[in-house]
Amino acid sequence: MGGRRWTNEELALLDELATQVPNANIARRLGRSQHSVRVMLSRRGVTAYPSGSENMTMHQVEMLTGISHRTLKKKWKQKGFHFQKRGIFLMVTQRELLAYMRKHPEDWNATRITDDTLFRRFDWYKQKKAADLGKAGPRTRAWSQAEINTLKIRYMQGRPMKEISAELGRSESGVKNKLFAMRKNGYKL
Repeated sequence: MGGRRWTNEELALLDELATQVPNANIARRLGRSQHSVRVMLSRRGVTAYPSGSENMTMHQVEMLTGISHRTLKKKWKQKGFHFQKRGIFLMVTQRELLAYMRKHPEDWNATRITDDTLFRRFDWYKQKKAADLGKAGPRTRAWSQAEINTLKIRYMQGRPMKEISAELGRSESGVKNKLFAMRKNGYKL
């Protein structure tokens, strides 16, 4: 066998991205050929859509945009977002997704896009991203160690989220997200 060996980090990223983005994007991010990516996906038994496919599953759209499938199927559908059922999957074309996002910029936040390879060539996306980054301002400030300590103490005391968020000057969802991230990183609450 030729070529360089796959590292554990590369394999983890491959598994994570396989159902979210086309093989060509994975290959670029890993600095590998598309053939190499396809072969490794096959060896690992990971199913991914072909890189030439313009179709995306609703799950892929959800992972890419950070928007829940409920919002996609209800609110976006009411505004004209079209998807089709193919087998067990709800599918949408990239063209349809791009057209909807361009027409309805109020329905999504560019800072939540996990991989902007599909979008970054468009000026409307660049403008939206700049605007959303400008809006984020103080809400995206890093957590200080003092805030984290206060959060731990108040949470262990059983205080309501509303009270904790008011004391810290953060949104309730921001507090919940921080608690979730702490649990995910091994902190026992």
